[in-house]
Amino acid sequence: MRYDEVIPRLVAMLEKEQWFQEWPPSKKLIINRDVRGRIALILPKKLKEKLEERVMEFAQVRMEELKPWIYPKKGRVFKEETLPPLPPAPQYEIDGLPHVVVVERLLQGNEWATVAKPRTDRLVFYSVKGGVGRSTALAATAWYLAKKGKRVLVIDMDFQ
Repeated sequence: MRYDEVIPRLVAMLEKEQWFQEWPPSKKLIINRDVRGRIALILPKKLKEKLEERVMEFAQVRMEELKPWIYPKKGRVFKEETLPPLPPAPQYEIDGLPHVVVVERLLQGNEWATVAKPRTDRLVFYSVKGGVGRSTALAATAWYLAKKGKRVLVIDMDFQ
């Protein structure tokens, strides 16, 4: 499953659930996507215990279909009141489901859907872990493309 298929697939799964049909319109179900693309559900404060249990069961069983874009079982659902204050992040509602909000916690601070298509081709060499050969691979690729007559600009955006 590709990155951009995860949210639509999750929404389709939710719409088939009986408990989701009974969801109180005044409460927001948050789909949180982290910088690695993994998703988790965040439940609003003061949600009925029975409904909470049904969401937990859904997360443990049905969300298995979304691998590798999910957390291990214990990290798939959070209660809003148990989370520390989180920094603001881009968010949007799902069309036709105003009680579902997707929060995108991305490095660049943009929603994937609104990132403008660049005028030139871009390659990004990304890894959270250091020492994996990313700079070497980048240098070799830049050299190869330049040798082929391409105009190349290399920018190192290492936070350190």
